[in-house]
Amino acid sequence: MNNLLDLNSVGLVYDGIGVSILGYAFFSTKISAFFLNSQTFYGGNAGVLEAGIETRTDGITGTALLIVGFVLQWLGANNYKWDAAGLFLLGFLALFLLCYFLFFKKKATKFQLRKAKEFEEKWKRDAS
Repeated sequence: MNNLLDLNSVGLVYDGIGVSILGYAFFSTKISAFFLNSQTFYGGNAGVLEAGIETRTDGITGTALLIVGFVLQWLGANNYKWDAAGLFLLGFLALFLLCYFLFFKKKATKFQLRKAKEFEEKWKRDAS
């Protein structure tokens, strides 16, 4: 059981989850969404903006988990020992993923959409 909780193994779990989130960001888009996002609309296509922001959010999260996973593997490869770290880090990952998919992803998307709207308004003011 100790081998499953050492930093190398936990790092691989983080990497696996990170790659899964990155893959989800790029491969989960349905054909109907591609069709709607490829349409042109007067004043822009809000679907493209929201889809891009969601992909960006998943990309940042997946990349961050990959980096943490690589650091954990590096620590494990250099014989860094910390009892209970593996169990703590796996628990943290489970809690993080739960919060990410239930709350954070939606909040981050709304926040970035609000920032994009502010940017659009500023751009229109500057253009006129």
